[in-house]
Amino acid sequence: MKPHPNVAKPFAPAELAARLRVLQRCEPPTDDGPLVVSGALQIDLTTHAATVNGHPLKLTATEEAVLFILARHAGKLVPQQHLTRVIWGTDVADKIGELRVYIARLRRKLEEHGGHNLIRGEGAIGYGLALAADHECTGSKT
Repeated sequence: MKPHPNVAKPFAPAELAARLRVLQRCEPPTDDGPLVVSGALQIDLTTHAATVNGHPLKLTATEEAVLFILARHAGKLVPQQHLTRVIWGTDVADKIGELRVYIARLRRKLEEHGGHNLIRGEGAIGYGLALAADHECTGSKT
């Protein structure tokens, strides 16, 4: 097993525990139920299924992670550093370019089924899922 690139061996157990605590508090707890982001996009956090206008999205694990983080913060801007820290465990600049590639792929997959302009970008700051005026954002437990 390869060590994480940002934790050099040998490392202090206290430092590892501290890093894990930081990563755990980065993401808010999620409900078990479905989360409807807009009329076109529906995401079920339980089954890890995402559909656009009823068409299922085939996502890679990283694309799914990006989409679900944006969904948990629907309507809000998620800083690029937060996304890279949660997905890859680091917020170094070389992951920002990789994040942009995944965002572009997600946009393309969403647009294939009519989900235009669902992911908005704010320059070099971050990304967010745009909510329609008639959006429904639920997270009720089943």
